[in-house]
Amino acid sequence: KSMASSGWGRNRSASGLLPLLALGMLIFPPTLVAYFIYSCDNFQCAIVDPALDMYANGFGKLLTWVNTEFWAKLSWAPFALVFGWVLFHAIPEVIVPAIVAKGEITPDGRVPMYRVHSLRCYMITCAVYLLGVAVYGRDWASAFYNYRAPVFFLTNVYGFIASAIPTIVAHIQGEHKGIDRVFSGSFAYDLLMGVDLHPRIGKMLDLKLFHNGHVGMISWAIVNLSY
Repeated sequence: KSMASSGWGRNRSASGLLPLLALGMLIFPPTLVAYFIYSCDNFQCAIVDPALDMYANGFGKLLTWVNTEFWAKLSWAPFALVFGWVLFHAIPEVIVPAIVAKGEITPDGRVPMYRVHSLRCYMITCAVYLLGVAVYGRDWASAFYNYRAPVFFLTNVYGFIASAIPTIVAHIQGEHKGIDRVFSGSFAYDLLMGVDLHPRIGKMLDLKLFHNGHVGMISWAIVNLSY
C-alpha cells in the first residue's frame, strides 16, 4: 500500500480543536507535575492548598521555592544526572547481549526488528545504583531527590528535544517509500502523536522503545529507591 492510501493509527488531518488540544497536552502535564512537586515540598502534597495559598497570598512562596529548589541547584549535577542517565542506557542498549525479535508488519510493509534485553538492562541499572550506594553512600542514593526540581525541568527539556528532532527530520524529508510516516498538517499535533510509526537510529535502535522502556520506565525504580 502507498502512504497516500494507508497509514498507521492516528489522524491524518488535525483540524478544528485538535491542534489546540495537542498544544494543551504538551504544556499541561509538565505544569501539573511541577505543581505536584511544589505541593509536596511545601504543603504535604495537598492538591488544593497551593492554589488557595497563591490566590490568597500571591506568588511569593512559589517564587521563593523556585529560587531555592530550582535556580540555586541548577548546576552541572542535574545536567549530569539527566544526560548521563540517557547515555548510561544508550550503552547497554548496544552492547548487552539480546534476543533479536520481529515486530508486527507495518502498514507500509516493513517488519521492524528489536533487541529484547530490557530485563537485563533493568537488573544492570539496579546493580549499578546499589553499588554506588555502597561506595558513595547517602549522597549517591538520594541524588535524584536532592535535585528533583532541576532534574524534572531538564528531563522535560530533553523530552521535547527528543520528540522535536524526529518530527523536524520527518517534515524536512517528507514521505518516503518504506517508511510509515503520517503528517497531520499541525506541527503541535505531530509533535505530540509522532510522525514516524517507528522512528529509529539505524535498523535496531527504536527511539520510542528506548525512551519509554529504558530511559523512562527503568527510571521509576531508581526514583523510588532515591526517595
